[in-house]
Amino acid sequence: MFRERFLMEDTNVYGIKIIYRNTVGDKTVYEESVLKIRADSFDEAYGLAEKYTKDMIDACDGEPNRNGVPVRISVAAYVDCFHMQEENDKIEEVFSTFIKNETSLSEEELLKQLTSVCSEEDLKPFLHF
Repeated sequence: MFRERFLMEDTNVYGIKIIYRNTVGDKTVYEESVLKIRADSFDEAYGLAEKYTKDMIDACDGEPNRNGVPVRISVAAYVDCFHMQEENDKIEEVFSTFIKNETSLSEEELLKQLTSVCSEEDLKPFLHF
């Protein structure tokens, strides 16, 4: 039953994972973002995501942080497009992706890298307020 439900395209909702690059001077942080998009196809979903990110970057790129230094924003990668499936009345999977380790990192090192998040101190140069 799960496999049948998983393979059915009974909804027109997609999740698109994007990685943004934020740079201030010589400091760079990456932001993972997942957009929930209503579209008739993967291609349309990607097109809407590209327009959204272009509009967002056009509005925000180069805006000064609270110290007056410009924050540069760009798309590092469009990672994946996920066709969302309604699970039940209370739970909806927003995004899922499979990751393979093509590096020399151990599983522990890879997971640490994938889940390493910025501290409040790390983010201070990137804040606009």
